[in-house]
Amino acid sequence: MQWNYAPEVTSALFLLVILAYSLRYRMLPSRRNRLFVMMLNMVFALVCLSIVTVMMSGNTIKIPLEISIIVHTLFFLTYPLVPVLFLWYLITVIFEHRDRLISILMITSYLPKLVYDAFVLVNPFSGFLFAINATSGYVAGKGEVLIFAIAILYMLLIAVLAFLYRKLLNRQLTNVILAYNFIFIGFLVIELFIPSLVLGGTAATLFIFTLYLYIQNKEVMTDRLTNLMNRPAAVEQLRLLDKSDISAHLILISLSDFRTVNGLYGQQFGDALLTFIADFLITVSRAEEVYRYSGDMFLLILREDRKKADEILNVVVERFKKPFSINGTSTTIRAKFVYAQYPEHVKSSENAVALLEFLIAKAKQDTKENVLESSDVSLQDMTRRSRIIEIVKKAVENDSFTIVLQPIYSIKNGSYTKAEALLRLFEQTTR
Repeated sequence: MQWNYAPEVTSALFLLVILAYSLRYRMLPSRRNRLFVMMLNMVFALVCLSIVTVMMSGNTIKIPLEISIIVHTLFFLTYPLVPVLFLWYLITVIFEHRDRLISILMITSYLPKLVYDAFVLVNPFSGFLFAINATSGYVAGKGEVLIFAIAILYMLLIAVLAFLYRKLLNRQLTNVILAYNFIFIGFLVIELFIPSLVLGGTAATLFIFTLYLYIQNKEVMTDRLTNLMNRPAAVEQLRLLDKSDISAHLILISLSDFRTVNGLYGQQFGDALLTFIADFLITVSRAEEVYRYSGDMFLLILREDRKKADEILNVVVERFKKPFSINGTSTTIRAKFVYAQYPEHVKSSENAVALLEFLIAKAKQDTKENVLESSDVSLQDMTRRSRIIEIVKKAVENDSFTIVLQPIYSIKNGSYTKAEALLRLFEQTTR
């Protein structure tokens, strides 16, 4: 058979570019970054092995059979490692900060691959997976399908894990998981109908490219501490609402005395508290609806009906009435809540940002009420405040302020004894 491995060569060149741009992930050796680099290196090795095995299959006379068998064995060992590493990557995302559990799940999940490895390593003696001879070259064995079966098994595990913990995963990572499954199955079908076309490494390359784009986008739009989407992502989501007819409910949560807690217990405790609150907010809504708006503020953009949004708000408010326990240390932290409806009280994304920040500042001045709901009146108050600020700015620029001295008359002395200075501004109106 005449093999066509041109797609694999193209994939190898493409991977070299990604490898060059991914060097910075080695500088921050977190578990996620290490797994991504391992996947990238493994895919590159898989593509290279795929090319070499095809070339060897067509030159069985020139190349010693022992070397060809070793290279094919390495290919069979490497092929299922990409889905294994992706499963581990997903485990680290879902169970972040639970190192012991992550280690246990990684070891346990490798057991099927370990059994498969045993079949591969004894294959040179059994010929169960493949055989290589000088006349026919590569000959598929009865168990060759095992290489695809083990990869499909891990894809199913990835899909099941993603489904069970879908509330903890954002939509982009879910799309990456779906893309990986569709890419692999699609290329498997193509190879089934066109056996001469070699696409194993190409499928893995497309997957790693999709994951690379996800990580790149995630770095820009994700808060590193809490793993929530950040303020730019929230603003972008609000802009998307401008272009749709979807209504939403916005809940802004501001921690009132976080600096005090941070100073009292230390920054490490403060970081752990923020992460704990972020994880809690995800459990009451969805990961793609929760944003870290600023250092001590969280924003929920809920696409729920009013009843469901009210229920979520009540759950969050009640939770903040109870102490938070972090590593054996318990503390209470007060919070202010702002609730606004889109588009009833929030007409645009720019308007939403301004209104939320205006209301949270107003809520912090109120020592009695913790929850402030937006209304037409609050929108008018914000507009009036913005108008006053604009007038004052223009007056400063144009030097329009006037100082007026107002004398104070003393009845006892029968004369003017003092004067107070008044700063006055006369707004010029045009018609």
